[in-house]
Amino acid sequence: FAAAGFVGAGGLAFVAFAGLGLLDRRVRYSDELSAKHLHVPPLLGVMPQWDRAPDNEDLPYAVANTVHWIRARLGVLHDPAAGPVVLTSALSGEGKTSIVLSLGISYAHAGARVLIVDFDLVGREISRQLAETKPHGLRDAVASERPASMTLRTRIHGLDVLPATADDELVAARFGAGELRRFFSRLRESYDVVLVDT
Repeated sequence: FAAAGFVGAGGLAFVAFAGLGLLDRRVRYSDELSAKHLHVPPLLGVMPQWDRAPDNEDLPYAVANTVHWIRARLGVLHDPAAGPVVLTSALSGEGKTSIVLSLGISYAHAGARVLIVDFDLVGREISRQLAETKPHGLRDAVASERPASMTLRTRIHGLDVLPATADDELVAARFGAGELRRFFSRLRESYDVVLVDT
């Protein structure tokens, strides 16, 4: 009876833990998204984490390949001519700015006229990295009839930036949906691809 009880209790514990594992909806690996999370948008790519293996010589190639893959998937799933590509997430430090910058450089090297709009009104990292001068901010550009005239050229051929300023953080809540639609529509007249960092 002791042996049967031991096997039965062990089997019950195994079944319980297996059942909990089947009910767990967390994603641990990118290939689980297609099987477990059918309600999420299509996965464009998974960026390798630099901090996990900073000495790995293959990592830069893996990152470049992933950026190329994301750009190719965007071309299939989203026509950049249809509107801006906005990258966002719930937390800071997840790599949005790095992906926007990498995609911008990739599109520019492919011959597209690219604009990166820095709508990260708190961090403004794109503005720090790309904008050498900041004569205008988003507030002025959104209100302008010609927002493309307020963009700044970068050192990368074909890549321009519309930087954010500290003043933009104070007025961002006043941007209306119609106003932003008109703003991005006007930018699309001058650029092939508009990427938005948030």
